[in-house]
Amino acid sequence: MGFVTERFSKRLKELREMVGLTQEQLAKELNVSRGAISYYEKGERTPDIEFLDSVSSFFDLPLDYLLGYSENIKEEYRNMYESYGLTDDACSVLDHSFGSLGHIISHIITNESFFGIEHLIKTIIKNYKNYDVLDTDYLSYILTQHLKDMIYDALTSELNAQYTEEDRIALDNSIKQLLNNTERRLTEYQKEEEKIAQDIEKRSEEIEKAMKETAGYKVRTSVKEHLSDATIHLNLE
Repeated sequence: MGFVTERFSKRLKELREMVGLTQEQLAKELNVSRGAISYYEKGERTPDIEFLDSVSSFFDLPLDYLLGYSENIKEEYRNMYESYGLTDDACSVLDHSFGSLGHIISHIITNESFFGIEHLIKTIIKNYKNYDVLDTDYLSYILTQHLKDMIYDALTSELNAQYTEEDRIALDNSIKQLLNNTERRLTEYQKEEEKIAQDIEKRSEEIEKAMKETAGYKVRTSVKEHLSDATIHLNLE
């Protein structure tokens, strides 16, 4: 049994069982005998081109999938699994994201840090027998941390790309307005600080002047003057 015949026999049986048909029921749909279906599913008979076309039309599947050349069922996703490891479900999700998810993925896999992650993943898969649960948990943590940073960069880049020229002008004007308001407030704060400093200085002068007018201050001043004079006389002697 050749590779193509083997793959087709397995796929035919899988598809029949998937839709819940017996060999006899499928044979009736395809205008062949039940025995023919049995032979095809066992790989004991190589199907001709007419039968292949009937199977392809009945299940609405591309021949490449039926013959085992592709893992993708939809024709528009042909060879995406072989080339990029993407299943039909994954391709469908990308389609319904209208390109936004694809842009994020593109940012991530073209990030200069992705090479290290790719190398680490390949190494882990190649040496899978050397890793236990604790190792896997630690490696998952490392990968998660790196991917988090790359996803942040990708989202930032994608969000920035959404801005139109009008948006950018409006944003620039908002930033300028914010800077102007900040500068104006700083100037007001500086003037207020200067006024407070002047008020404090003025108040200090008033307090000092008031203290000098008190009897106690005059007495202390007089005592200091007499002591100073006495000290001068002592030094002279």
